[in-house]
Amino acid sequence: GGILYAAESFGWDTIGFEIRSELARLGNQRLHHGRVIVADSTEPLDVADEYCDLVFFVPPLPNLSPGKYPDKNQIIKKFRANSEVYLRNMRKILHNTYPILKKDCNLVFSTRSVRLEDGQELDLPAIFGKYAKEVGYRFVEKIIHKEARSLANVNDKCFICVYRKR
Repeated sequence: GGILYAAESFGWDTIGFEIRSELARLGNQRLHHGRVIVADSTEPLDVADEYCDLVFFVPPLPNLSPGKYPDKNQIIKKFRANSEVYLRNMRKILHNTYPILKKDCNLVFSTRSVRLEDGQELDLPAIFGKYAKEVGYRFVEKIIHKEARSLANVNDKCFICVYRKR
């Protein structure tokens, strides 16, 4: 609920989706007017078309070291079972956000490139951008943020990517 909490400070109506009920509950405790709904965003979202002024998407990273750091949450484990499943789920989510966003409003996502255990490099900003364009989003801007002390086994560059619904 952190992003929603910040959005409320601007007076925006907020709605969030979280697959894990415990995180949705914690997010709702912080919010005054908005809400976090327990939902699987890989499925069509139960929100009116063109309801949102902004979609801010913070996807989980694929599990970079499942042998070393196994997913304890079965929902997340299934979600990122392997890179193919993970990317298929990300594509579904980006397609499902399109109908709920108002025309000429922005989709923003935060992600980074990652290297899987097998050495495969996933350029997630580019991959997610391709998925966004498939459905009709138009690229606006990519902002690079350097994270000095990431606890994850990832490149320290984080990307904030902005796309606009046509």
